[in-house]
Amino acid sequence: MLDLKEFEPESDPPRVRLNHINIKEEYVDFGRLEDSSYRQTISFGNDLQNGMSNAVPFYNYPQNLELPFHLNHLTFFFSGIDWAAPHKIKYSYMIEGFDDDWSIPRPEGKADYRNIPSGNFTFKLKAIGTAQKWSDTFEYSFRVLPPWWLSFWAYCFYFLLFCGGVFMVHKLQKSKIERKERAKNQLRELEQAKEIEKNMLSNIIIFAAGLVIGGVWRPAINWIKEVIASFKEEG
Repeated sequence: MLDLKEFEPESDPPRVRLNHINIKEEYVDFGRLEDSSYRQTISFGNDLQNGMSNAVPFYNYPQNLELPFHLNHLTFFFSGIDWAAPHKIKYSYMIEGFDDDWSIPRPEGKADYRNIPSGNFTFKLKAIGTAQKWSDTFEYSFRVLPPWWLSFWAYCFYFLLFCGGVFMVHKLQKSKIERKERAKNQLRELEQAKEIEKNMLSNIIIFAAGLVIGGVWRPAINWIKEVIASFKEEG
């Protein structure tokens, strides 16, 4: 007699795995990056080799991936195992630190991420099959380095530039104040000189008037003319 229990659907959730990662939409054989001749065939081969350790055995993605900022376009390729109905597996994924929530489940085994900012991230992947149970979450951590204009040395340069700007502004303000003070002093000295000249002329006139009244006006007038002429020459 036919036992229908033998045809019960699979009750276990699927298993997921990461197969490989493309960089800037270019396939990379991470296991061969130690070969200098192979690195030369990739425009960013040296940068990539310096930012990773060994490739994961039997899979084509690196351990401890640390990418320069210009290589922040990643494509993750993955797959799942569900013996009951492999064609019905749907995947959901996210990058922790970049995405707000999990993606909508879909059958395509690929996730493309462009313009990932600098920072530490974890790519997370899970799948659901005919058993309607989610698989364990697969996690892969990596890092994108900041661009040169956001690096430590760039911030040091910005700080020095700021300090230099503050110093220059202070120096210009001080020079401006000193020029104003010199102009005020010169104006004050000019006014004092005019006041002295005015007082001297008044005294001369009074003195000359006294001489005229005293009967010695001709020599006094000549002397007054000489004094006035000397003031004009100095002015």
